[in-house]
Amino acid sequence: EQLIEAGKLVDRSVENCLRACQSATEDVELLKQVGAAASVVSQALNDLLQHVRQFASRGEPIGRYDQATDTIMSVTESIFSSMGDAGEMVRQARVLAQATSDLVNAMRSDAEAELDMDNSKKLLAAAKLLADSTARMVEAAKGAAANPENEDQQQRLREAAEGLRVATNAAAQNAIKKKIVNRLEAAAKQAAAAATQTIAASQNASVSNKNVAAHQQLVQSCKIVADNIPQLVQGVRGSQAQAEDLSAQLALIVSSQNFLQ
Repeated sequence: EQLIEAGKLVDRSVENCLRACQSATEDVELLKQVGAAASVVSQALNDLLQHVRQFASRGEPIGRYDQATDTIMSVTESIFSSMGDAGEMVRQARVLAQATSDLVNAMRSDAEAELDMDNSKKLLAAAKLLADSTARMVEAAKGAAANPENEDQQQRLREAAEGLRVATNAAAQNAIKKKIVNRLEAAAKQAAAAATQTIAASQNASVSNKNVAAHQQLVQSCKIVADNIPQLVQGVRGSQAQAEDLSAQLALIVSSQNFLQ
């Protein structure tokens, strides 16, 4: 919520900057440049806030990974509570196998589309672990189906489902986190580039500025934005260079928040 509110403040600042430029000059070409640059900033800001809204944690299913994870968590609970009823356990195991298969396919698809080879390998490795756990669960379900009165077979199915649950949670959460960080990096880079363009356009407009107050307001607004760009750029570089470093990811989040404020 704080990020979203800060984004709204930035958007209003962009509008104020535009009005200041319009008051400062009547040069049509300069105003076009400022307007175009402001539009780029607004689009970058909207993209960033869209990611914030999309991945904000509100306990709702988020994307393919979380939807599949929610299904898997729910179905495994059903398997646990159905101990003693082999038929029901096997029916739930079929649902579980389909959900994990969907998750594995989604992870493999993302791995193929991933440009970073290290990230692609990690996604494929996680997908393989999940597929192997699914295969063990399916075998256990077959044993329970063939021997419905055998409590040991039911226990094996329960343990296999529990192992699949753990593997799913680890694989999905790591994949979700990586996707969020990648999108934040891209949005931050776009925002920094757009802000730089806006500052340059504003400086060009200031040449024709005859209004001292408007000029001072424009200079101050540009300075505030410019002071935050290096930190944002450094945050992106640090996160990309140290993809597994939580402190680098935190630095990117903090620099993005500071930029929005």
